[in-house]
Amino acid sequence: MAEIHNDHPRECFLFLGRFLPELDWNAILDHYHAISTVGVPSQADSLSLLLGKLLRLLAVLCTDPTIVQDPDSGILTFVDRAATFDWSMLNMSGFQPAFKWIEDVGNPASVLNPDSSLTYIMKVLYAAAEFKGSPVMGGKATNEDAPLKQLAYIEYKCKQLELCSQQPSLGLPNYNDVILGVFGNIEVAAMQATDPAAAQIFVTPLFQLLNACASRRDIVDLMMSLLLRVMSHDLNGPTFPRPRPRLSMLYVVCACQTVQAPKCMVRIIEVCVTAYFQHRAMSKAEDDHQTAAGWVKVLESLSVSNHQEKKFIDTCVGEGAVLCLYANLLQRLPCCQDLLQELSFANSILSWCSLIQIKAGDEAKMVLLWSKLLELLWRQIAYGTPPSSVAPIIKSLLPVIFRASEDKASDGILGAIGLGKKSLLSVEFRLFGRALAAFLACQLTSDTVLRVQPNAPDHPSRPVMLGNTSTLLKTPHALLGQKYTSSLDALKNKSEYTMLAVPLNIAVSYVLDQQRCLRDVQTLMSTLVPHLFPNEASLRIICLRPPGQS
Repeated sequence: MAEIHNDHPRECFLFLGRFLPELDWNAILDHYHAISTVGVPSQADSLSLLLGKLLRLLAVLCTDPTIVQDPDSGILTFVDRAATFDWSMLNMSGFQPAFKWIEDVGNPASVLNPDSSLTYIMKVLYAAAEFKGSPVMGGKATNEDAPLKQLAYIEYKCKQLELCSQQPSLGLPNYNDVILGVFGNIEVAAMQATDPAAAQIFVTPLFQLLNACASRRDIVDLMMSLLLRVMSHDLNGPTFPRPRPRLSMLYVVCACQTVQAPKCMVRIIEVCVTAYFQHRAMSKAEDDHQTAAGWVKVLESLSVSNHQEKKFIDTCVGEGAVLCLYANLLQRLPCCQDLLQELSFANSILSWCSLIQIKAGDEAKMVLLWSKLLELLWRQIAYGTPPSSVAPIIKSLLPVIFRASEDKASDGILGAIGLGKKSLLSVEFRLFGRALAAFLACQLTSDTVLRVQPNAPDHPSRPVMLGNTSTLLKTPHALLGQKYTSSLDALKNKSEYTMLAVPLNIAVSYVLDQQRCLRDVQTLMSTLVPHLFPNEASLRIICLRPPGQS
C-alpha cells in the first residue's frame, strides 16, 4: 500500500489517506491474530507482514504535510488510535522500514516538538517496540525481536537529538521532556532484558549521545542534571514509578566503557554507587560477609584503564567522589607487592583527604577513606615499619579530621575570633571526626613516636608526678591530645548532641582508656559507625570481622 506514494498518481495516495481510517482495523487485526496459531509459521509471518506494511504506511501518511493538514482525512486521529493495536507479532523486518522512512524524510527538530505529526507515529512505534509488552500477555514482551525493536527506537531518538544539538537555534527547554522520555525507554527495556549484557546495549546510545554533544556545554549540563536525578531516584512519576536498583551497576559498567568526559563519567558512577548502597540499606541486605558489604558488586562493575587512572583519580578528588576513590583503592591495593607500595597509597589517601571539599549529605563517605588510611598505617607497624615512618602521616591527618568536625569554621579572620561559618555537616559526622581526632592525638606522643602497645606510656590523660604534685603532661603533643579530648567531652553540654549521648560516651571512654593504643582505632570506628551511621550501607564494610571473630 505504501508504494502508492511513489508509483501512482498523487490523487491515489490522497484518497488512501482518507479511506484508510474508515476501515475497521480492530476487526482486521483480530482476524489475523485468530488464524496466527502456534505451529503455523506461515500465518504468523502473514500477520507480521501485514503489521509491517501498516506501520510503514502510517509513517508515510504522518510525514505528508498535505494529508496531515487535510481536515477530512482524520489520519492523525487514526494514527493515535493505532497506538492501542496489538503489535506484538511484528518482527524486526517489518519494524525497521518505518524508521527508515521517517529518518529519510523527517526533520530532526520534530522530535523536540510535542505538537508535530511525528509525535503520533512515535506513539505507534513505541507500542510496536513492546516497551509496555503485549496486552494479551499481561504486559510482557512476547516477540523475540522486541529487544531489537526497542534498541532501534532508542537509537533513533538519540540520533535525532544529536542532530538537533547541531542547531543552536533550537531552544534548550525543548530537550527536557525528550531526554527524560528516552531515559525512561532505556530503563523499561533494560528491565525487560534477560541478563546484564543484554541490558547494556540500551544504555550505550544515551551515553554516546552525551559524547556527541560535547561541544554543546548547555546540552551536556542539562543531560547530566536529568540523568543524575533519575539515577539517584530523585525523580518520581509515571515514567520512573519506582527505583530500579539492579540497573545502578549497569550504568556504572556502561559509563566506564562509553562516557569520554572524565567529569561526567565520575559523576555518573558516584551517583549510581550511592543509589546502589541506599537500596541495600532499605532492603536490609544480610549478605555482608559474602559480598564485602556489597562492595564486590561495585568492584565487578567499575573498570578504569591504566592510562585513564590518574585522570580518573584527579577528577574524583575534584568532584568529591569518595565512593569512586574507595572502590578504586579496593581494586588496586591487592596489587601491592611490598610495604613501600602500601605506604605510597597511604600518602595518596592523605593527600585526597586534604584536598576533598566535603559536601553536606555526603560527609559520611569520608569515613571510608579515613578507615582505609588508618588500616594501612597499622599494617605498616604490624609488619615491622618503624613508627617514625608512620607518625608524620598521622600528624598530618589530625588537623584534616579535626577541621572537618568543627561546629564552626576556625580558619580565616572570622574563624579566629569565633565567628566562623556554622558547619553544614551532620552532627553525627562531627562527633565521629572529633572522636577519631582525639583518639589519634592521644596515640601520637611525639613527631616520631606512637603508642602501639596496650598501656603504653605518655598517654595525655595519665598523671605524672612533679615533685609532690600530680599533673598532666605538658609536652606539645600531650597538650594537643588534651585539647582534642576536651573538645570531644565538651559536646556533652551541647543540646544538638543530646540524642547522641550513647556514642558520645563510648567515644570518650575509648579516648581516655590508657589500655588502648593505635591498634584499637579500627575497633573504635567499627563501634561508632552502627550508632552514628546506621543507614549508610557503604560503611558496613568497616564493621566486618572474619567469621568467628568478635
